[in-house]
Amino acid sequence: MLAIISMMIIYTAIFVRLLTLINLWIPLLLKDTILWFCFSGASVALNYGASHKNDNIFKKIVLGNIKIVIILEFIVNTFTFSFLMEFILVPIIVILMIVISQAKSTENHHDIVKLLNNIISFMGIVLSLIHI
Repeated sequence: MLAIISMMIIYTAIFVRLLTLINLWIPLLLKDTILWFCFSGASVALNYGASHKNDNIFKKIVLGNIKIVIILEFIVNTFTFSFLMEFILVPIIVILMIVISQAKSTENHHDIVKLLNNIISFMGIVLSLIHI
C-alpha cells in the first residue's frame, strides 16, 4: 500500500511540474491539488487492485469521483476553515479514507466500513453546524 501511495505522489508531482512548465498550474491551486490527491487520486489508486473483479470498474470509479468531487469542491470553496483546523482535519480524514478503502477490499470488514463512514458523516455534520 505504501508503494502505491508513493507512486501516486510521484505521479502527481510530475504532472504538477509539467503543468507548471506550461503555465497551467500555479501555487494557488495547491489546496485543490492536495484535495484531489487525497480523495480522488488516492482512492482510484487504492481501488485499482479490486478492478479485476468488476467489469464496470472504470464507470463506477468515475461516477463515484464526480459525486465526491462536486460535493467536496462546493464545501471547500464555500466554507473555509483556519489553517490550523485544516492542518488537523486533512490528515485525519485521509487516514480514515485509506482505512475505509482497505476495509472495502476485504469481505469481512463491512462493519468497519459502516462505522468509519458514520464517523466521517458525523464529523461533516458537526463541522457544518459549527461553521454555519
